[in-house]
Amino acid sequence: MFILQLADSSHDYMKYYGTFDEDKRSRDYISDKLVVCVTIRTPRWPISHEYDRNSSPSFENLCRNHFNEHDYLNSKLNLLVDEIDTFDKQLLAVDLRKYIQNSSDKLQQWRFDSYKTIDQYCDQKYREIEQYMIKIINQKRENIEQIRINMLELVQKRRMTLELIESLTSNLRIVETEMNDIDQKYLSFRTTPLILNQDLIYIDELSIEEFDLNSLTSVYKTIDYTRQGLNPIASNNQYLLIHREPNLCLIDRNLRIKKQTLWNHGQILDMCWSSALEKFFLITHNQIYIFDVNTISIERVDATQKLHWLSCTCSDQSLFLSTNEKGSSICEFNLLNSFQAAKRWESPDTCSRDERIHDMIFNKGTLILIIENLLTEKIRLELRSSARLDRLWSLQLDISYPTKKISCCLLNYDQWLIIDSNKSRLFQVTMDGKFKSTCNYNPLPSAACRFGFDLLAISTLNGVNIHKL
Repeated sequence: MFILQLADSSHDYMKYYGTFDEDKRSRDYISDKLVVCVTIRTPRWPISHEYDRNSSPSFENLCRNHFNEHDYLNSKLNLLVDEIDTFDKQLLAVDLRKYIQNSSDKLQQWRFDSYKTIDQYCDQKYREIEQYMIKIINQKRENIEQIRINMLELVQKRRMTLELIESLTSNLRIVETEMNDIDQKYLSFRTTPLILNQDLIYIDELSIEEFDLNSLTSVYKTIDYTRQGLNPIASNNQYLLIHREPNLCLIDRNLRIKKQTLWNHGQILDMCWSSALEKFFLITHNQIYIFDVNTISIERVDATQKLHWLSCTCSDQSLFLSTNEKGSSICEFNLLNSFQAAKRWESPDTCSRDERIHDMIFNKGTLILIIENLLTEKIRLELRSSARLDRLWSLQLDISYPTKKISCCLLNYDQWLIIDSNKSRLFQVTMDGKFKSTCNYNPLPSAACRFGFDLLAISTLNGVNIHKL
């Protein structure tokens, strides 16, 4: 419906009522009166404007042009409303399972790992109970055996009397009585309810800008040791693995040495955690070792390829190793198929003949590579696909003439921390390959790794510094 209000020079108003044709919004309404207001009401959007017919000789064209303009704007608004309605319906129909699947998988994995930890703990306590009961039973058997020996001695010496027989019988009855309800008499068994810390699982809104190197907190705690050369570290979120000569040490979340074992296999060049095997990998000059956190055992891997290794990293299914040579190669081993060699990439797919890979880290189907050009002695960072090594982006680092290994670690929110051991610096790089921040770090850093979601471990010449994120 439209209402056309007209007025003459005496300002007496008249109104013209009529219907509005949606397909003919630019119809002309001509009068010798002064047009005060044209109001058009559509089912969605009201559009009102005032025109003075006497102000222009082409009032009819002006009216038509404005109708056309408003018709165009109205159509755009209607399209926008349709898009808003459509998007709103899409949000209402969202399948939450699709968007929370990744978090649900992590929660299920945590649940599985927790049950496994509880099962391992119960198995350990069961073995303790068993060993304790065996000890008690063996003691009683020794008592019975002593009664038997005494009886045989008396028989051999022909000194057996009724009193002695009764005495031996009494001793036997005592042992027999002690064996009744032995678990209640000799075993104290108490349990404490398992109280879960609500901070074991942290849920919060993702904030890409939350962490910045320039706001890195002061050292929360230091694990002291003094070692020259490389100081690689690795974490599985439950334990931090360090080489504190002469031992491999597992540091728990309370930053105490939980377990340790002797390491006598030479210089460790790199280490990483395999979630598939639930074990750590450690590499030396030309050997690969597996470290079991449960049994604290070290096993050497009999790899068919005898190469000089420099760095390692694991995906859910594979172990990736880079070689310490010009034109570094990258070897992939299948962890789910008896450690079979799956692929081997060589120069120029990995890097040029005059380049070497310092370090690499796997993350969500990609490999971050730190590559040194041996001719220019420059360092760059590259993100590659882990399936075919396709280059996704490349970033030149402000690092020249490196004499020590340049390493990196994964930060929260798919960002990267680069450790420059030559000039004692740290670089933070965003997920899309942009510099975010840099800072100097003392003492001289060697390597770093995330310890859970809230801690950052940085190894130095003096030990491992722990920072809160």
